[in-house]
Amino acid sequence: MEKLKIIGSLTSPFVRAVRAMCEEMQLPYEMALTVFFAKQDTQQKEMLATHNPLMRVPVLLDGQTEVLDSRIILGYLLRHPQARPLEDFRTHFPKDIAEENTLSVIYGIIDAGVLSFIIRNLHAEVGQDSGYMIQTHQRIRQGLAWLEGQATLGESFGIPELLLVAGLEWMAKREVADWGGYAHLCAVHARYTERPSLVHTRMPETA
Repeated sequence: MEKLKIIGSLTSPFVRAVRAMCEEMQLPYEMALTVFFAKQDTQQKEMLATHNPLMRVPVLLDGQTEVLDSRIILGYLLRHPQARPLEDFRTHFPKDIAEENTLSVIYGIIDAGVLSFIIRNLHAEVGQDSGYMIQTHQRIRQGLAWLEGQATLGESFGIPELLLVAGLEWMAKREVADWGGYAHLCAVHARYTERPSLVHTRMPETA
């Protein structure tokens, strides 16, 4: 089959999740690399704008099909006609609304973390003790605490676990949140962090 193309950076946790999902589905892909949006050159901005009016990564190109938003892309890859999921990947997703809620909370935590990182690095005039940022960090803490109580999270490996590991490692590297005090989340991370798809897509050390 023709290789899928992923537009995105090597540092985005959402792009990493899509890359890892391609590996879990054994779907060949290539990268059209961008960088952090504040550092994109004109060519990268034009490429992204051509395929996504919101100019956000990742974007998946499958022949003439463009798929926007990582959550939609993950579902698209799961159901791709050429997908050959690894034997131990949980393909039945979502099994119920509770699992959808879990994925929503993981996405919400990462979104809040990305926002905090952007403001800290590009808008220093907005203090971390401002009302909006206090609420942003509260979202992260409450989300982590909620996930800590989800006993079935991590029982097997599927989309929520893949995104969780990508998100936790991004937050740790960017020093956005300390999740070391959440025993269950630490156990899930330890169980899956050396999974080949997550090893191969890990953020570069120098990033």
